[in-house]
Amino acid sequence: MSVNPEILKYRYYTGEGYGRLGIENSVAAYANLLYFADNNGDIQCIDLRKMEPIWVIEGLDDIDASITIEAEEGVPYLYVGDEVDHQGISGISTIRKINGLTGEVVWKNELSCQSVVGTDATNGGVLATNVIGKNNISDSVIFSLARYDGFNSGAIISINKSTGEIQWETKVDNYLWSSPVDFYDKNGNAYIIQCDSIGNMFLIDGKNGEILNSLTLDANIEASPAIYEDTIVIATRAGSIYGIEIK
Repeated sequence: MSVNPEILKYRYYTGEGYGRLGIENSVAAYANLLYFADNNGDIQCIDLRKMEPIWVIEGLDDIDASITIEAEEGVPYLYVGDEVDHQGISGISTIRKINGLTGEVVWKNELSCQSVVGTDATNGGVLATNVIGKNNISDSVIFSLARYDGFNSGAIISINKSTGEIQWETKVDNYLWSSPVDFYDKNGNAYIIQCDSIGNMFLIDGKNGEILNSLTLDANIEASPAIYEDTIVIATRAGSIYGIEIK
């Protein structure tokens, strides 16, 4: 067996006044459909068989968090949130559920967040990839917010997949760039690991948002935790890598 790959490129142009074409999130795919968002906030669906766009949603603000996908009765649905960046020091972070075949917005939540602009920008809103719930939170999608309900504050929120209703909201004192990570016990009960900008790691009940435990590491955590069996692996901005046992 041998391979001889052909390199294909997709280039796009969105018109005058749009200079923010960088892509800082990971692409997501379903069958022959590829999804991504750019720094202008435009969301695109590409047919990989033709390398042509199927639909494009005009941007609201920068999107750095990766899009997630879950199929319902053969239809891929996307979950995505944008940040507060181009809007200035305050604005709206919009969380959306989108029909991946048509680009139709099924529901949206608009949340007021703050930001820092300039060369040392530390933006607010959604900068973390969301969690699509399973088992006892299979009706939920979990998002993390930065600079929400206070300049330095953050929150983890659970949203009903079908209705877009916020089911619970857990506020923390420091903003969140690190992605929430889910894990489940043998009975299917969900738990969320969430890290913040000063090095706190929280263990959260995925069903009701209660903080069950926490510990403090040595610095800001922007990376996503990785969980293998009963061990959490996480790196900090201080250059440390931790292995933390779940009991």
